[in-house]
Amino acid sequence: MKIKSISELKIKLQEKSLTEHGYENVELKRDWSKSYGDKISMLCNGQPNNNCFFVGP
Repeated sequence: MKIKSISELKIKLQEKSLTEHGYENVELKRDWSKSYGDKISMLCNGQPNNNCFFVGP
């Protein structure tokens, strides 16, 4: 499944039903590390025609 909009992302976050393995265009992080920049690039470059969401602290 994919998240299609920011509003859908917010709803899933509020419901606490968002998992990164359940949505192929979502990456969730509890904290921040410089190496996550590579993951952002990989997530977005791997799906250039789709919305991709990176959710951090």
